[in-house]
Amino acid sequence: MTVTEYIAGQPAPVRKVLKQVRALMRKALPDAEESVSYGIATYKIGGKPVIYFAGFPRHWSVFPCNGPAYDVLRARLEPHRVSKGTLRFALDEKVPAALLTRYARLRARDVRARQKPARGARR
Repeated sequence: MTVTEYIAGQPAPVRKVLKQVRALMRKALPDAEESVSYGIATYKIGGKPVIYFAGFPRHWSVFPCNGPAYDVLRARLEPHRVSKGTLRFALDEKVPAALLTRYARLRARDVRARQKPARGARR
């Protein structure tokens, strides 16, 4: 399944929001690989997941919501219902574009920082 197929399979209100979120992720993470993992939209860098997003009947979510990126933006993220590593938004809530873009870029930075250099590569 592709992300296009995943989004197309959602009800219209969910589909509308997920299209917006997808456009944000593509712009924020231009070098990321887009795929479906665990049955939801995923963006990976170097094979490692950076961010996931998914639609549900009454809300949509971004995962994971933890670690250094979360710590940097904690005060701005918590009003959007953070629970157990999930950032949750109501379907009728405006997509917080600037916040999601910043969060995705911080997550990408964290993922890159954890990646080991290729064998024999100079530091």
